Amino acid sequence: MTIENSQPNALRAASEDLTVYYFNLVPCPAPRMVQSDKWKKRPCVVRYFTFRDELQRQANQQGFTLCNGLTYIFLLPMPDSWSKKKKDAMRHQLHEQTPDIDNLQKSLMDGMLSQDKAIAHIQNIFKLWSDSGQIIIIKPWNEWTNGSLELIQDLIKNPKDYNIFDNRKR
Repeated sequence: MTIENSQPNALRAASEDLTVYYFNLVPCPAPRMVQSDKWKKRPCVVRYFTFRDELQRQANQQGFTLCNGLTYIFLLPMPDSWSKKKKDAMRHQLHEQTPDIDNLQKSLMDGMLSQDKAIAHIQNIFKLWSDSGQIIIIKPWNEWTNGSLELIQDLIKNPKDYNIFDNRKR
């Protein structure tokens, strides 16, 4: 999908109020816990707790806290078995397979909050294919995109074209 040339420039001007947080880790869905997980360390549970600890570490490093009105973008890595042609075709397209988007959201919220009752509104959630795993959180998400997939794809492909504040520590 392409974006008209005039549209992104107007939107980029409105994006000055955005803060973008990058979490460089593969999104991990929250597993369904069972009583035996206390002593029997299933691989999915160990993977989730490792994900949660790294998510908290990166959030503290960037000074990030969850709040209402955020947009979450989950970038999931493409399988190594895919051909280069298929990877090029699927890059930054909607990821319509498991893990489910609600499980990714749950793992993110559970990993960052002791109680998620404080979050009453999430603006948008996207799950896209990418070369590597990453979570991008945009705060605040203004009306300038209105949840447009094309603009999300443009933001991911060309972050330097947007006048946004990048919180990654270098």
